[in-house]
Amino acid sequence: MKKRLLTAVLAFLFGNFGIHRFYLNQPGLGILYLLTCGLLGIGSIIDTIAFLLMDDDVFDARYNTHAFLSNRMKGGLKQRRLPRKQQSLLVAKQLKELESMYEKGSINFEEFEYLKQKLLSEI
Repeated sequence: MKKRLLTAVLAFLFGNFGIHRFYLNQPGLGILYLLTCGLLGIGSIIDTIAFLLMDDDVFDARYNTHAFLSNRMKGGLKQRRLPRKQQSLLVAKQLKELESMYEKGSINFEEFEYLKQKLLSEI
């Protein structure tokens, strides 16, 4: 599971080399940062600030989707509304993760349908 503060530290210390993007399993962005020296240093500064200001739930939803869904299934997250566009993107990403869990056999069809309806009802 990826850690938000560790990501922010990596972005601050090694952002020009894209290490934080490799850590987040984003090798394409990591290579881009490496070739452009952290988008001329601006990208790594913006990333550092963004990760420091980002809420843990939002970070988990973006970069730890599987853990986020597992926690959500157990009812462990505080329910709070995100902006509509962000909520829609989050639900779309969670539906993809849910579908991959079903395809891998981690959940059965009934669980898949129940969780899908639960996610769709949040939009």
